[in-house]
Amino acid sequence: MGEVGLAGEVRNVAGVPRRVAEAERMGFRRAIVPAGSADASSGATAMEVVEVEDVRHAIREALRG
Repeated sequence: MGEVGLAGEVRNVAGVPRRVAEAERMGFRRAIVPAGSADASSGATAMEVVEVEDVRHAIREALRG
């Protein structure tokens, strides 16, 4: 979850920990978030949180799982 720039960079958005916690409640097991998201996993217990710099990295992570 994040904002994608024209050059493919993944930018931070507000409320990442809250969004991760809500995704976990909805049954998701992994979240791909922008690198440097402050404590993105703080609201989740079993959620795997993967930080990425750009869309290429996000796609590699998505295909890994």
